[in-house]
Amino acid sequence: MRIESWRIYQALSLIAALTLSALPLPDSYAPWQPQWVVMTVIFWMSVRPEKTGFGMAWSAGLLSDLVVGSWIGIHVLSYCLIVFLCARFYRVLQLSSTLQKIFPVGLLLVLHMGYLHLFSIFLSNVDLGLLYWASLPASLLVWPVLHYLLSKISVGDPGGLTA
Repeated sequence: MRIESWRIYQALSLIAALTLSALPLPDSYAPWQPQWVVMTVIFWMSVRPEKTGFGMAWSAGLLSDLVVGSWIGIHVLSYCLIVFLCARFYRVLQLSSTLQKIFPVGLLLVLHMGYLHLFSIFLSNVDLGLLYWASLPASLLVWPVLHYLLSKISVGDPGGLTA
């Protein structure tokens, strides 16, 4: 059984995103940490939707739940919803340039963060406040760089991986 090279890129990029999400930051910078894993999932769904799907979303979500220390299954459901919407609106993501993708990526991030915010209120009775939303602009600023780096890393794929 031959492992395709883009699967290795995908696994390594998800491990890197999980590592970046787990980095301890000072309290003043912690709310500004980008949503690394969600953006990585969105990237792979915009590049390889036919090969990337709910299995990747489920495993990334479960690992995110374990790394962040949240209720098991919250990130899983959110990532599966993101994957479903990316698959549904694949052409919008595929035909857009990196900068044009900022709007749909922003909408998906708002959906993801809103979902997590609602569940934190519902399950833990904790309102995270407005500072919780600080990672949204940080994520949108990082998106073009992340997209560029993941596209360049995965160029060696013989399957013609382009973004």
